[in-house]
Amino acid sequence: GTTDGAFSGTNEGGAFVIKIDVQKRIITKQVQLNGSDRTGLKIVCSDDHVFVGGHVEFNDPTIDQKQNVYVTAYDAELSKVAWTVEVDTTPYFGGQPRMDQLVALEFNPAGDVNVLLNSIILAQGISDIIFMDLQ
Repeated sequence: GTTDGAFSGTNEGGAFVIKIDVQKRIITKQVQLNGSDRTGLKIVCSDDHVFVGGHVEFNDPTIDQKQNVYVTAYDAELSKVAWTVEVDTTPYFGGQPRMDQLVALEFNPAGDVNVLLNSIILAQGISDIIFMDLQ
């Protein structure tokens, strides 16, 4: 999810993950990704990782419609970040800033993390769908 608040010991705002023991109805772990510019939209799990995906917004008035997609991999206990990938589609489309939106995040049986994103330029009516394998 995403919050404007802060968990204990974290910065204010940003994406977060909460691990819940549903049998006991208690929160067993909560982590917050640093940066109020990160929105948490999707989460998938494998046996040994938790993958969180969303977008990062840029608050630069000189750049119109700039937003990248990110995926962060945690260990299964949410105690350590294994890796983070930020996808910037701007170089693939002539350097024009784009607004990238995460549509889907999956961990497939082959062990790959895949993202489906929509990369758009609203003013020009341009919308491209991109599928990426992050391995």
